[in-house]
Amino acid sequence: LWAKLVILGVAALWGTNFGSVKLLQDAVGSTSAAAALRFSLAGVAMLPALRNVPRGLWLDASVTGLFVFLGYFTQSISLNLTEANTSAFLCALSVILTPLITSAARKTLPGLGIGSASDEGPNWTAAILALTGVAMLEISPATSAFGLGDVWGIAQAFMFACGFILNGRTMRKYPGSALQLAAIQINIIALGSLAWYAADATVGGSAVPDMSQLITSLSDTQTLLAVLFTGLITTAGCIAVETVALKEVHASEMAVLLATEPVWAALFSSVVLGERMGWQGWLGGAIVMAGCLQSQSGSLKEYFAKRFGRKSS
Repeated sequence: LWAKLVILGVAALWGTNFGSVKLLQDAVGSTSAAAALRFSLAGVAMLPALRNVPRGLWLDASVTGLFVFLGYFTQSISLNLTEANTSAFLCALSVILTPLITSAARKTLPGLGIGSASDEGPNWTAAILALTGVAMLEISPATSAFGLGDVWGIAQAFMFACGFILNGRTMRKYPGSALQLAAIQINIIALGSLAWYAADATVGGSAVPDMSQLITSLSDTQTLLAVLFTGLITTAGCIAVETVALKEVHASEMAVLLATEPVWAALFSSVVLGERMGWQGWLGGAIVMAGCLQSQSGSLKEYFAKRFGRKSS
């Protein structure tokens, strides 16, 4: 139960991330540059964990980090081509894709070691509840018709779902190397972001800020705080905690719990930015929370059984 509460905390912190990342992108004038700053700082912060890394972990963690980077990359493209609420809803499709990919991989590619014999199978009730809630919270009647941006949005969900699954697979292989896994993963994301920024600067020319301009932008206190918050807390800190907690949480359950991120983002915006949601939005948030409770119903049953001196069935 504790691990699931930790994942909820991670989702809450990521919910506060939207405003900070937007501020950072606006300040530096480039999505790729903002990603390079954010993930490079996170990577440097995690370097001390790269000691005595098991040889096989380097490859497994690098593959995981590549999929997570591709998730962030496709998300950025999606946001440039479609509405943010549509992209957020499509990202929540990872809740459905995680158990689907897991089940398919266990049947067709058993040698990869995806999933485990103790898995109880996809929690479809929780997944559907979470997806329904996010849809009510995020989707607006004014959204545009299905287009290229939506295709990229579906791609981000697929990449993040693969990241969840590969994280779980790697943790089962190396149960004592959670922080090392997180450190390698974050540095792979940082390298990918730097490569993205370099390619963007080559193609975009003067439209993309160079390194000296990025360093100068950090003299602004608000921009510096945004880099520190997104790099150290909501990236390095959250990914490290998430990776440790994944030892106790199945990938499909983690996807459901992280689907509460839009709820926390809405609450944060309401309190800090003065934005308001209608009854439909609040109802959607309640349904997402119901999905989270459903995802941990087994743990709750066991807890109450022990609390009242009865064995769980």
